[in-house]
Amino acid sequence: MQFSLFFYLLLSFILFSKYYDFKLTEAKGHLETMRGLFKTRKTNINLNRVQAILIKQNFLKRLFSIATVQLVIVSNSTEDDTEENVIIMPVINYEKVTDFLNQFFPNIPVEETIHFNPLTATYFYKFRNATIGMAITIGLIVLLLHRFVLLTTILSILGLLIWYLPAYLSAKRSNIQFLNDKYLQLQNNHLLTKQIALIPKASLQFTKKSQSLWLKRKNIANIALNIRSGVSQKTFAVTYQAENDIDSIMRWYKKTTNNQN
Repeated sequence: MQFSLFFYLLLSFILFSKYYDFKLTEAKGHLETMRGLFKTRKTNINLNRVQAILIKQNFLKRLFSIATVQLVIVSNSTEDDTEENVIIMPVINYEKVTDFLNQFFPNIPVEETIHFNPLTATYFYKFRNATIGMAITIGLIVLLLHRFVLLTTILSILGLLIWYLPAYLSAKRSNIQFLNDKYLQLQNNHLLTKQIALIPKASLQFTKKSQSLWLKRKNIANIALNIRSGVSQKTFAVTYQAENDIDSIMRWYKKTTNNQN
């Protein structure tokens, strides 16, 4: 218990010292951040290098209605700044994210909330996949610890939460939609972290639709979007969405690519 408290306080102090007196300014197509307690660190970002904007909320941040805003940037070479995700606002009230983005990225028609109703099929497939892992996990727990009834029960309940809670959140938060003819808004979930990505069409390197024969019969599909990140690539994906919605994204991207050519 004492070790956990010490580790928590140490981590809090590291984060505090890293982002102490954080400032963000914009001028002539560049964003500049300043931060640091013991040593001031400056980061200058050319807006032309921005590939996507990320709004993230982990479990604790969601409890306190705060979020972190990051930029996915592209580096010019392996010798340049290769940091992929640059934090431009470490902590912000979630209700003020829209105002913040409108101030620094006025060309993006940011919506305050994503309005959509998750598909029943999305929940079904997410829970189906989680059930497979959950069954294996609980099976091993029972096999190895069946003599310890209380311990087996506690671990089995934890196993249910570990598999089903992320599946529920993933289904609830999975969505992709147009903001306008130049931007996409993608929402997904990784473990307990909610992520909203605002992606310019100019940043997309390619899109990929995938579905099994079974999903095709059910008119369900997945999509992955690839953009440059650092000196490599980054993929955003949503799964088990209505095929019509995925096809509209694919047609939009194909039309964009043809127009650029």
